[in-house]
Amino acid sequence: MIEKIKRFAERRNRDRGASATEYALILGFIVTALIVVLAVFGPSIARTFDKACKGVAPTDTCRVATP
Repeated sequence: MIEKIKRFAERRNRDRGASATEYALILGFIVTALIVVLAVFGPSIARTFDKACKGVAPTDTCRVATP
């Protein structure tokens, strides 16, 4: 019985690093979140940068692509 407990503890305590699949899933979640955030807040961010650009250089040098 003690041997079974030792083997169970050894298996439980084995550290294994993240596999490539796990890294790919994490990267996929990050990319998806970034796309959603940019889709939602993109126009607002573009307007903010356009206002800042016009505040620094009031001429027609500020060109922000508007959707």
